[in-house]
Amino acid sequence: MLAGTFLLILVGLGLIWYGLMVALLAFKSSPSFVNEISGYRTAYNYFAGLEPSDITARVRLIAGLAGLAAFILFAFLAWKQLPRPYLARSDLLLGDNERGMLIVEPRAVERAAEAAAREQPAVSDSAGRYQVDGIAVSVHVRRGTDPAGTLRDVQSRVLATFKRHDLPPVPVSVTLTGFDRRHRRELK
Repeated sequence: MLAGTFLLILVGLGLIWYGLMVALLAFKSSPSFVNEISGYRTAYNYFAGLEPSDITARVRLIAGLAGLAAFILFAFLAWKQLPRPYLARSDLLLGDNERGMLIVEPRAVERAAEAAAREQPAVSDSAGRYQVDGIAVSVHVRRGTDPAGTLRDVQSRVLATFKRHDLPPVPVSVTLTGFDRRHRRELK
């Protein structure tokens, strides 16, 4: 995100600038010269001279709202800067000869697996993700009875569909993601 990068550059430049001011003071540069170009002593004197009577209810309210706004902004920017994994999918190459190449798009393989999974009567929803080392199918079932048998049946249906469509057999992993509850019991 551009705003996060800009903020990072701004903070970095501020750290470099005041690092230079500290270095100038360390090398016995004139404190009045360093104060002229940075204003560090003027800001320090202002904050050191504040009295409890200077902090009114209005100042507290403004400082609190500004702190809350800064927290929300920085939390949002930090959230946006977190790296997100990107799982690249590749095409499935079925053949390559003098006439050309036969390529199947990843989404077509996923759709075939999803349709095969939905043929199982207990499955209410399915989602497939084709990867280089196989296909992962997530299923949502109508009822929670015999989930292991349902998952084995979905796996065999997906493999049969691949065979029927002349797709190469790939490892199929089936994951149960949930089940529908039609009748919930209430405790009294």
